[in-house]
Amino acid sequence: MPVIVAAHDISGVGRCSLATSLAVLPAMGHTCYPLPTAVLSHQTGIPGYSFLSLTDHMPDYINGWKGLHFTPDMIYTGFLGCGRQPEILSGFIKEHSGALVVVDPVMGDNGALYDCFGAQYVQSMRKLVKTAHILVPNLTEFNLLCGFPLWEKPVENHSGLLSLAMEIDAPRLRYIVVTSAVSGGKHCNLLIDVKNKAVAEIPCRNSGVSYNGTGDLFASVLCGEIANGADIKTAVLRAGDFVADCIEAMPPDADARLGIGYERNLVKLCKGV
Repeated sequence: MPVIVAAHDISGVGRCSLATSLAVLPAMGHTCYPLPTAVLSHQTGIPGYSFLSLTDHMPDYINGWKGLHFTPDMIYTGFLGCGRQPEILSGFIKEHSGALVVVDPVMGDNGALYDCFGAQYVQSMRKLVKTAHILVPNLTEFNLLCGFPLWEKPVENHSGLLSLAMEIDAPRLRYIVVTSAVSGGKHCNLLIDVKNKAVAEIPCRNSGVSYNGTGDLFASVLCGEIANGADIKTAVLRAGDFVADCIEAMPPDADARLGIGYERNLVKLCKGV
């Protein structure tokens, strides 16, 4: 049974982050060890959230694991609590050099940083990205990592995307999965093969409703598929289909801020269908 360490925040309300990873990854047959980065009363898409960074506790938390002598097969990082956390996680990743590292560089969306982050955090995230084998940014985060101005129109042609991807300083990087892209008027996830300098557009269904936590659900399923031996293109396709299935099952009056109701669909992941 593959062991996946998931470094994310935990939000009391809102289907996202660790709550999603701890539901999805075990359903797919994996052991998920949570490495909490922050505790929030509710996810950041709803105003008025309380925020407790666990930065000072993380070194002790990680040191407590050393006597357990387990070796993670994958390390999957998401929302981090402050600028020091990428450095702490980089050290943890260095200690487990055999693990596949998947980084979801949670920083912003829709052309802007999240209100809990500043410009310095982007620099810290770029340091963590150096450890990654696979990146799963949205378009805003991809632009931030590339140093591309957020107010510029994202480059949609493949040669332009590859040129931008080459700006990311990550020597171990194999793939970049850019989520929620639009190409030729159609929604897709972009799969950038860094080593072979190729781009594939993976079609995905779009309901027109933006639910909070969608990226966390997509990335968790992606990690689970990869850990189960799926090739990257199949993993992207299956993750996109699962997210779309969950969204299409939501009632029309659902509060999108509370995330996608994926619980009843987890059986599809258990059966691998």
